[in-house]
Amino acid sequence: MRLWLWTCLPECASAPAAARAGVEMAASFAAWDQLRNEQKLSIEDAKACTVAAILKLLEAA
Repeated sequence: MRLWLWTCLPECASAPAAARAGVEMAASFAAWDQLRNEQKLSIEDAKACTVAAILKLLEAA
């Protein structure tokens, strides 16, 4: 998954290790499962949350 993320988000390559780890976590199945099944978000809301989290991690880097 890491290589796919770096291909889709080349900004990750130059981001600090903590930001890269956060992006990996935000894009993980575990995070998706938490949003959909535990927090009961719709697919669209879960997508928006994931994108927002990744953008914030990269902005802060």
